[in-house]
Amino acid sequence: MGEMIEFPVNEERIFYLGKQSYEQGDYLRALEYFNECYEANPSLEINQFLVKTLMEIGQLEEAIRHLKEYEIDYKTQVNLQPLYFEVLLKEKQFLVLEKWLNQLDDSQELKKEFKEKLNKTQDYWTLVDAKEYEERLVEIKTMKEGTLITQKELLKKANYLTKIDFFKLSSEIFLVSEDISPLIRSQIIDELVQLRFGEIVSIRDVFGQYHQTNFSELNRLRPSVSNHPLYKELLDYLENNDPSQGMIILTIVQTHLGMMYPHINAIVTDTEMWFKAYLNYFGFEMNEEIEVLEICQNIQVLDNTMMNTMTK
Repeated sequence: MGEMIEFPVNEERIFYLGKQSYEQGDYLRALEYFNECYEANPSLEINQFLVKTLMEIGQLEEAIRHLKEYEIDYKTQVNLQPLYFEVLLKEKQFLVLEKWLNQLDDSQELKKEFKEKLNKTQDYWTLVDAKEYEERLVEIKTMKEGTLITQKELLKKANYLTKIDFFKLSSEIFLVSEDISPLIRSQIIDELVQLRFGEIVSIRDVFGQYHQTNFSELNRLRPSVSNHPLYKELLDYLENNDPSQGMIILTIVQTHLGMMYPHINAIVTDTEMWFKAYLNYFGFEMNEEIEVLEICQNIQVLDNTMMNTMTK
């Protein structure tokens, strides 16, 4: 008779049984054990087994949900990167993988291997499963016809596209159509920056003007907003004068700046005047300067566009 294995705590015993079930190919039972462990004491180690088990039984969306709980670890720890790659590849999250691979150092051996496998999978998806891919492509093209919620959902589905097709749709439709929400357009531009889209293309801004824009010169959306002098000046003012309303107002200003991205500097040419205009607009200080009042009209347009977009 073999020796009995003793476990100091029940959680370790359940985890052991989960690993044992996994090794035996009993993935449903393994999932029960891992879920029980994870609910009691979440950890990266248990998360890995959860993700692998969910992948084995084809529950990829659930696997990705758990993977995102430790996404930084999966992205940066070499021993975890293959699992991160495989899950997203199986779910055909091509653009997500493209952005991640752009972040990896070129000297990293796995990067080349990942890139080759990604390219082969995309070739298969677009050639062998051409009909399904084309249906996805046609669906995503309808983004300009939908509500904000629909556009958000279709932007998520755009992760199934190849980088080349996403670039093409963006240049021809998403960046120039008046029917694309400014909030969605800003996200698309941010996606293109991460994908290292280096072309010079026309972009429609929130006021309906078109700008020839060199993507190789653009920064990401979030730092473009949070580091802008106008935002910082308003942040400082509100912290010192009305912190109770500060969070609400700053959220609105962030949204406005995000809607003007990536042409914030081309629109906000005089930070001080825009600062005065926002104080005027929100009723902190009254200023009758003509330029300030004109900017207030622009702020009203931003506000109306924001509200119309969100309630559309």
